[in-house]
Formats: sequence, C-alpha cells, structure tokens
Amino acid sequence: MKQTGFKKQILEEPRGQIFSRTKRIDEFTQVHFKVLQDGTIESEMEYPPEYMFAHLNPEHSYSAHKETEIILNHFSIPYKLKKIPPVTCIKRKIVKAVKPSHWTTILGVVLAVAVIAGTVYVASKSKA
Repeated sequence: MKQTGFKKQILEEPRGQIFSRTKRIDEFTQVHFKVLQDGTIESEMEYPPEYMFAHLNPEHSYSAHKETEIILNHFSIPYKLKKIPPVTCIKRKIVKAVKPSHWTTILGVVLAVAVIAGTVYVASKSKA
C-alpha cells in the first residue's frame, strides 16, 4: 500500500484495529482504511487531521464502501461482502464542514492568546 500513497497515521484513536493506513485524496479528503482484530475491514472518507475539528467530528466522515472494494481489488485481496450492506454504505451522507480550520490557524490563535495573557500578567506584576 505504501507504493500507492497510503501512510500510517501518526496519532490515531485506538478502536481495536490491527492495521490502519490513510491516503490523501485532496486537500480536504482522505480515505482511512482499517482492519480490525476479527478480520472486519472498515474504511471511511474523512477530513485529514490537519483540519482537527472537522476530522474529529464524525458528522464529516462517511463510509468508503465503494473505495474499499477498489482498494481490495487493486491489491488482489479476497473478501466477502455482507449480504445486506449497512445503509450508511448504500446511502452515503456527506456533510461538508463550513470553512474548516487548519491546525496552523488554531495554533496561531492559541499563541496570540498566550502572548496577550503573558503581556497582561507582566504588566500587572510591574505595577505592583
């Protein structure tokens, strides 16, 4: 998978996966492919971690059932489909985030607040 652009996620919420890789599709989308301990394969389309709040909000991710089949076929991995796929795979609901904040923007705001708070603190101590 590495040769086709899939990468190991640096920080990841543990959900029982024994294998997990992501691949960037565009600036605002990545596919996240996971294999669980029981052999179940899950994948989702989601915002990349650089857009923290959108990435952590499950409202902005959706099932990557079709994309998973493409991945499995590409790597000649045998699989079985559920007889009745989950409705989330059939009727995907895509909710785009409105102006998602990049992590650098969030860091800039946090640093600005810290500088202002530090300045106020130093000014209050020098008056005392």
